[in-house]
Amino acid sequence: MDANGDGVGDTPYVIDADNQDRYPLMNPYLPYHDIALANVTLSKTTVGEGYKMVINGDIENQGDCIETFDITLYANSTIIGTFALNQWAKVRSGFPFIWNTTGFAKGYYNISAYISPVGGESDTDDNAFTGGWVFVTVAGDVTGFGGTVDGTCDMRDIGAVCGKFMTPPSGPDWDPNMDINDDGVIDMRDIGIACNNFMKA
Repeated sequence: MDANGDGVGDTPYVIDADNQDRYPLMNPYLPYHDIALANVTLSKTTVGEGYKMVINGDIENQGDCIETFDITLYANSTIIGTFALNQWAKVRSGFPFIWNTTGFAKGYYNISAYISPVGGESDTDDNAFTGGWVFVTVAGDVTGFGGTVDGTCDMRDIGAVCGKFMTPPSGPDWDPNMDINDDGVIDMRDIGIACNNFMKA
């Protein structure tokens, strides 16, 4: 009997002659399953066609079980990657995904991620997250009018990359869009890529 409705029996449960459970649970334990996408961030907002960028995500296991699940990343409605992850209960962890834009036409892409629901999961509203927009353009096109890229690599772009020459990633002036080949440094390789694509669109 559970007179006060707290889920604990009022009468001890006798296990055997020497043992009893003084606080017997009246209802069986039911595991709670819930996986959530907490965040999706993009390493850059402009990427040269055929070059790479990093998509980072944060996942929370809000349940009380170890879970195995699939995560799928999209550029607009096109799948750009699917992989399986394992996560301990009550843990938040991140994942990096490298998107190679080879084969993607120039244009704007909305980057998003989706976690397939795990068994027994009822709260699926937080299984999807949209990270934002990326413009795939000619490599070296990093500037334009009004702070947006304009689809052409011209002297403004070459000047902008030169202006960030050898800026460290930890520095306040770092701009990942200027790191055209995404190798962690803005150097002559990046300037060379922009120069080779001069006036290309």
